[in-house]
Amino acid sequence: GVVTNETYGIYFNRSNSGRLSDFVPEGATLDFQGKFLSSADEPFAMEINKPVNIITSTNDAYIDLNTTAGSLMGENPGNRFTISFNGSGTNMTGIKFHNSQLWLYNTHNVTLDGVSNVIEDKQVGSGVGATSIRANSTNVTVKNGYFYTKNNGGSSSLVLAWADYCTFENNTIEVEGRVGNLIYLTTFNIDVPEGVTANVHNRIVNNTVNRLDGVYDSICWGIVVSGSDNLIENNTVNMQGVGITTQFGTSVSDGNIYKGNVLHNCSLNTLPNAVVYDNYVEGASITVAAGGEAYNNTVIGGSLNVNDALAHDNNAKLVLNGANASVYGEINDLDIKSNVNISDITVAGTLRFIGSNSILSNATVNKVLFG
Repeated sequence: GVVTNETYGIYFNRSNSGRLSDFVPEGATLDFQGKFLSSADEPFAMEINKPVNIITSTNDAYIDLNTTAGSLMGENPGNRFTISFNGSGTNMTGIKFHNSQLWLYNTHNVTLDGVSNVIEDKQVGSGVGATSIRANSTNVTVKNGYFYTKNNGGSSSLVLAWADYCTFENNTIEVEGRVGNLIYLTTFNIDVPEGVTANVHNRIVNNTVNRLDGVYDSICWGIVVSGSDNLIENNTVNMQGVGITTQFGTSVSDGNIYKGNVLHNCSLNTLPNAVVYDNYVEGASITVAAGGEAYNNTVIGGSLNVNDALAHDNNAKLVLNGANASVYGEINDLDIKSNVNISDITVAGTLRFIGSNSILSNATVNKVLFG
């Protein structure tokens, strides 16, 4: 059926939180056309509680739910477009959202293709993220989308919060002003059962992440990762400060892969036990956490910091720290910090000792500095 602002009340039940009307069958195609501008007098809350296909044959569907988050901690995200558990299996293509909370809650096997969500000077996504996939959602794909956030009070743009086997692919995420993280895999403000590892087996691939105003902000990071067995591959990050990093306090983190990412003027910091390769960082550094392995990375204007991890065959100044730090292969410049014990290496450039309690044996070094 064709859904316009005039036929909305036929397909959605305003008196039932905007859920689909009873007569809409599973598998129906809903063709959204024109503008939906929500107001107090004419609200357009929408909950997709059946598997349907949402398209816009006229390519002009524009939904502004006029969301204002009611809580900074996420308890009341405000007026929203929801795909719920009963809406599992839904596909949505080409819909443009503006100042709207997108809320995918405990839903499964959902695809958003070519969907955009533009947030401008509005408190949308507080504590949860403006486009938020959460509460044990699985197999949700967001691809070919555009997400722009400006001055939403410091909240993130595109979020996985206890979501597994999901994919963000070929999206552009851009921000300016007072905003939060651009892509965020988080366990904050979501009730994860004890013993469950949230955010596993997700793919964050081929996305472009830009901070447009060139400003450094301590609450705004590019891609933030928590969980295990996630693939962070071939993303491009352009911003000042922190490009790819870890959620504060994350401890369980086996099997994450950081591959082929390109970062300009921002750092790449990994979770423990990660594999880190083929990345390019310019104007900042890569820091590899304990138990990780880093190889074939290039760092220009920064260093590759290896904390109780393994590094080999990188094009970067290396900084080793910790008793379990190790290195082999071609080494240009090397800084050794504290408690490092390595042997059988060749340093073509400068070796510098800048910590204490380290041992180096059977090494061929061009130049040695202390301090």
